[in-house]
Amino acid sequence: MKYAVLALALSVFSASSYASLVELAQGVEIHAVNGEKVKNAEDIHLVQGQNQLVLSFGGKLIDGGKKEHYSAPPYVVVADLSSANETEITLNSKRLSTITKSVKSGLPIFEITQEGADMPTSQEILPPDDTFLPYANIEKLVKEYNQERGLIFESGTIRELKKELDQLDSNQVPNAEVKAESEASLQLKIWYTRASTEEKQEFRRWMIDQE
Repeated sequence: MKYAVLALALSVFSASSYASLVELAQGVEIHAVNGEKVKNAEDIHLVQGQNQLVLSFGGKLIDGGKKEHYSAPPYVVVADLSSANETEITLNSKRLSTITKSVKSGLPIFEITQEGADMPTSQEILPPDDTFLPYANIEKLVKEYNQERGLIFESGTIRELKKELDQLDSNQVPNAEVKAESEASLQLKIWYTRASTEEKQEFRRWMIDQE
């Protein structure tokens, strides 16, 4: 059992990653990739499969015959990337009216391409903090977003553990993978994703002591 628990903890972080050349359009900023803070766009590691990117925009857009500065809120963008080819991230429009209308409606505003091909994405606005400066700490908001949903990044698949657990509880099993995983295993993974770095280190030491 102790070896199974160890494998469970390590599996949360297991993924085949590759260094990827990511080109950002002017004004587009990338804050996090698969739950990890991005320090610079030149050192981004994507996985083969689903990737969670946290993107924002701040720059000039066309408004009639002139350009106006606009800042969009951060978006959580999930894209299925199939290779280590160059990745380009742009806005899907350069018109201020189009982007502001999309943001107001919670619609996608970013476009991701690899080797010139549009990559399918899902996009939603990162829930803001209830403060005067709602996006002052994006890193904290991303962590809370992923913890609340029990998200883990596992071998190119983003799993929403809380949803899987709810499906087990209601006997609505969507696929064999979820069916094969016990409620205890899902609960352990959820709690592990919520733990702090210090708590995870303490837990690993505890597992070693069980040997």
